Amino acid sequence: MSNILLVYNPVAGKGVNLKWVTKVCKALEDKGHNVLPHPTSEVETAYDICNEFYDAYDIFIIIGGDGTVNSAIQRLVNQEKPIMIVPRGTANVLKNVLNLRIKKIEDIVMCINKMNIEKFPVGKVNLNSMNKFFILMTGIGFDAEVVYKTKKRHSFFNKFFFFKNALKVLKEYTFPRFKINLNNGEKILKSKSCIISNVEFYAGKFRLCKDFDIRSEKLCICSFKWGKKLRGVTYFYYLLRGKLYKLNDVDIFTGNTFKISPLKREDNINFQIDGEKGGTIPLEIYLKNDYINILIPD
Repeated sequence: MSNILLVYNPVAGKGVNLKWVTKVCKALEDKGHNVLPHPTSEVETAYDICNEFYDAYDIFIIIGGDGTVNSAIQRLVNQEKPIMIVPRGTANVLKNVLNLRIKKIEDIVMCINKMNIEKFPVGKVNLNSMNKFFILMTGIGFDAEVVYKTKKRHSFFNKFFFFKNALKVLKEYTFPRFKINLNNGEKILKSKSCIISNVEFYAGKFRLCKDFDIRSEKLCICSFKWGKKLRGVTYFYYLLRGKLYKLNDVDIFTGNTFKISPLKREDNINFQIDGEKGGTIPLEIYLKNDYINILIPD
């Protein structure tokens, strides 16, 4: 028997139905597990809930979108206790990356009972001596500006609102430049926007990094030099085709250490973490020894 904390976001995607959550709890309890369901709210995040009940529970089921998962990871990273992700968001990049085939209540019960646990590396953002972890990506510049312009009720990874807000930002954004120090001086890049990713997909199923795997223990950086504003239309087109690597003004490398700073001190350049507001650069990003244990369906 396991003690299970079930954290769910009632407004993720089209909403998580309380009756469905109740059925999930009953199905698990019928198999001998002890389950506590707990919704997130504007006051209590997945992090807060996992932190409050951490000592009393063995397994953490997170039902929601990528933002809910990211919040839970902040408490569960580098811990042996596993997390089970039940995708219910708008796009769920992580669902596509890990092929989380969880559609029915029986799938959840089977996954819990089989306890097939896999350890995945997570990235770490260091900002003013504070750390925050990401399993998907961190974006700097234009990418982050889209996040800041996206209303909270609409997922950043929702394709419609992503492109709608991206076009709006494209008209207004001034594209200040910043410097990227890759692998302690191995490469020095000048960029107007970049995405540092732990996964191959972006904004749903758009392939960002060619032949890349979350298990590679490296991060993929995709940096855009971005000349004229209309160049963004070309970037979008090649992103849709999964062929950004063919453009000569896009730098794509892999690495474990990234130090990012504005070229002009007065420039306030935003960054995002897994589709959530992160703050402004300078910052440092690492992929080293941090991990998360995830329950994976057979």
